[in-house]
Amino acid sequence: MTTRKVRRYWVTQYGKIWSLSPESLHKLLKLGAEGKGYDLDKLGKALRSVPTRSYPYVRPLDWTTETFKENLRDFEANEFIFG
Repeated sequence: MTTRKVRRYWVTQYGKIWSLSPESLHKLLKLGAEGKGYDLDKLGKALRSVPTRSYPYVRPLDWTTETFKENLRDFEANEFIFG
C-alpha cells in the first residue's frame, strides 16, 4: 500500500460517522471486495458529533461487492475517489 496524504477518512452509515485511518479503510475495502461483512466499530472510532475538520467522506452503505473491488483497486493505486 502506498503512503497517503490523507490521515483520516470519515465513513458514514445509518446516520453515524466513524473516523478511520488509511489502514482501516483499506481493510474495510478488502472485506467488502471479498464479500465479507465488516464492523465499523472494530475498524474505527464512532464520533459523537459531526466533525469540524475537512476529511474525505466515504459512504459504502449501498455498495456492491464489485463497487468495493473497484474502490479497492483505486485506493491501492492511490487514485481513490471518495464516495
